[in-house]
This record gives sequence, C-alpha cells and structure tokens, in this order.
Amino acid sequence: MKHIYRWVGFACLMLIAISAAAAEDFVDFVNGRAGVTSPYGASNYIPITEAGFTRKVAASTYQPQDRPSIGWPAGLDPNKNIIATIDQASTVKSIVGTVDTPVGAAATVSVYKAGTGVACPGGGTVLHTGSFNANGTANGNQTLAVSVTALSAGDRLCLGTTGGTNWTGGVGIGGLTVRITTP
Repeated sequence: MKHIYRWVGFACLMLIAISAAAAEDFVDFVNGRAGVTSPYGASNYIPITEAGFTRKVAASTYQPQDRPSIGWPAGLDPNKNIIATIDQASTVKSIVGTVDTPVGAAATVSVYKAGTGVACPGGGTVLHTGSFNANGTANGNQTLAVSVTALSAGDRLCLGTTGGTNWTGGVGIGGLTVRITTP
C-alpha cells in the first residue's frame, strides 16, 4: 500500500513539474519575441484598454488622451466655471459641445486657458475661433475650430459666456468636451 502512495505522490510531482516547465516555456516564448514587428508579445508595444477591450499600440506612436468635460443645468450661467487644471504639457485636439435644451435667447460659450495667477476667463486666451451657440439646435453637436493648441502644466481650462441674464432666466442645458493629448 505504501508503494501506491509513493507512486501517486511521484506522479503528482511530475505533473506539477511538467506544468511549470510548460508555463516557463510559454513565458520565454513571449519574452523572446521582443523587437519582432508583430504587435503581439513585442516589448515595443503597449496594451491600451478602452471600453473593456485591450489592444496593442506601438509605443512610439501612443499619445495618452483625456477628455475633460463640463455641463450646465437650466437657470445657471456657466461663466468662469473651471473645466480642468492641466498637470503636464498637453495639446488641444478638439472642442465639441452639445445643446440639450436651448437657452431661449442669445447666449454663447467660449473655452479659455489661463496660467497660474491669471483670472479665467478675464485674462485668459480663447482656444478656438467662433463660439458655441448655447441657443442652438437641440441635440446637435457643435465643433469649434481650435486655434490655440499648446497647454502648459498649471494652465486651467474654463468657460466664458455672453448673454448673462438669458442664462439665469433661461432653460438652457448643455455641455462641452475638450480632447487633449500628452506627449
């Protein structure tokens, strides 16, 4: 009976050893592919997970992206509201806004950047040409043409508006998103 237990124990140890060797061979195989032009297993590619799906991107072309957003409820003027404070040099790629419910009278929104110690929007710089029409067509996107792209660490993004009392007496609901990348 003791011999059976010894053989069973020996067989279990052999299975463990075989499994470990197979796992090491697989790891060596994947690690050995570093520098291969295929994105799978190569060290010059990085995994990016978005919406639950992972893909590999060449490290030399990857640019992290952020999309700071801000919205406004009915009856409030979003003037001077801060969208984000930038923590490293970045580039503005696009600005898109949507009117959910028009304000009901003339009202516009612009996106500004201002450095530390500078009033935003008062002393800031507008990042685009034209302005967002907060009294525009409901549920339609408006893309603003970006004219200033460089952001520095410490810059703040904020909103500047026109049509003051039209906001506070209106029913306007909407929002803006700024897409930025970092080197």
